[in-house]
Amino acid sequence: MKTQRCALSAFQTIGPVPPWAIVAAVAVSLLSWGQAARAGTVSNSTIRLMEIAATGFADIYPADGYLSPPACSTEPYPGAGRRLVFDTRTPGGRSILATAIAARMSGSRVYIHGNGTCDLWAHDSESVDFISILP
Repeated sequence: MKTQRCALSAFQTIGPVPPWAIVAAVAVSLLSWGQAARAGTVSNSTIRLMEIAATGFADIYPADGYLSPPACSTEPYPGAGRRLVFDTRTPGGRSILATAIAARMSGSRVYIHGNGTCDLWAHDSESVDFISILP
């Protein structure tokens, strides 16, 4: 079998790439693509409730339209439904927080896309991938 060389830059190489490594990389890529396909979305909804904890974790409860949440998203809040969570201690989390506060204060409708995992907080709520304020 012929091996290919993989270059880090025009001046440095990391050596031959075995065929099994290419197959493994493609398999991991396909698995992660399938995971993203199971991510929940909030489409054209206002934000009903937001909570921010001293730990830095925050959650958003959409008023309606949370479609296809992953199976791990099981946290119903009485009268508010399921939540999406994010970490305000990260730069991305602070950007999500600023956008969510602006949407909540103005009553604007949002589009929120989850990342398909429940890897923050109590592991029962989907993590936010991104949020957009709709026109």
